[in-house]
Amino acid sequence: MAGVTDLNEWKFALKRLQNTEIYGDVTDKLFVRLRLSYDALADFDIALQLCFLYLSAFPEDEVIFTGYVSQLWIGEG
Repeated sequence: MAGVTDLNEWKFALKRLQNTEIYGDVTDKLFVRLRLSYDALADFDIALQLCFLYLSAFPEDEVIFTGYVSQLWIGEG
């Protein structure tokens, strides 16, 4: 939610996080938070959601250099 300055939007996002079900599995809790971030990107530009998804192609714990990722995104259009 970078760039969001409206207090009501932040309060709404906080409520969504607080009202999520508590799961025993950490993966489910993480998914809820990632989904909130992903959905918020659509408010700015759908292309940001695609960039967010692009990062899922990298293996877990891999060091990702921003210059490399920027070049990949530019190559994709």
